[in-house]
Amino acid sequence: MCTLPIAMLSRLKMQYATKAICVSREGGAPMNEAWACLEALVASGATSRMPGAYMAEWPDEVSGASFDAVSPYERRARDLVFKGCVEMAPGLREGQFRCGEARADKVVRVTKQDESHALVRYARAITLEPKLSAIDAACGAVTRPAPEGTLTIARTPEKKWVASDAVPPESAATP
Repeated sequence: MCTLPIAMLSRLKMQYATKAICVSREGGAPMNEAWACLEALVASGATSRMPGAYMAEWPDEVSGASFDAVSPYERRARDLVFKGCVEMAPGLREGQFRCGEARADKVVRVTKQDESHALVRYARAITLEPKLSAIDAACGAVTRPAPEGTLTIARTPEKKWVASDAVPPESAATP
């Protein structure tokens, strides 16, 4: 997973109820850059634009308010408030999106935690998608995946080592 720069993420307006991410019409050049970033994510397939019908509705913060809490003049459709909105794909709320493939390459270090658990640090072979350069150009330098990863392994009752999330805690072997 790659991560958008925090400066870019702070320009995006999350629509939590309807699971969308929008860019305000107000704000000038920074908001134009934010919309260009979302367009680059759409072009790469990381997310998709919300349909026209979605843009004709009231924004989440207005639609969830009572009629007496928001003036009729404030009840504008999304397309009058936002340049556009995209689907809140998994991880995108935190600025993360899939940008390539990573696979374990070689074990760097094994640290024994106890008789039935060990922490494995491994190097990863990472293949980034070619469209990442367009996202970098539109969003700023995105943070790439780490070249190393860690995994906790556990010993099963059959004395085999497997990823610890594959072994229920009560069935892990004890000395």
